[in-house]
Amino acid sequence: MRQWNQSSSARDQHRVSTDGLKRAPSGRGRRPNTAIRTTPRQAAGFSCYFLNVLAGRCPAAAVERYATPQGWAAFGRARRQLPTRLHQTRLRRMRCPNARTAELIAMLGDGRTHRAMTFTFHLTGEGWRLHDCEVIQPARSTRHS
Repeated sequence: MRQWNQSSSARDQHRVSTDGLKRAPSGRGRRPNTAIRTTPRQAAGFSCYFLNVLAGRCPAAAVERYATPQGWAAFGRARRQLPTRLHQTRLRRMRCPNARTAELIAMLGDGRTHRAMTFTFHLTGEGWRLHDCEVIQPARSTRHS
């Protein structure tokens, strides 16, 4: 039978600290990892964040810090080519030509048309940053008349 009246020290044994490491019961634990661990999967997460801006779910000012100046200008050009509200946004493919570059292809749909878009992320000292994006496929209708 599980005891509900555990002491506070027993509950703290399994609490996760802010650096992602479990605390040791006596306060002696592993040192926090000061190096930023970056994986290409994080670039995919950032691209979903940019897709949420395109879909109107997030404000654009929130993602500007995750783009280089060149990437932010390219994102602005891509936003002007797309409708104001997108109903479907999804990642289709991701590839890493080298350890410091991630290229992603996303599909965007507004209910009647679908377009494809590319994102290129580069690994910088601060982490993954959008370097370039482009709408690569013209609008094509999904409904046949």
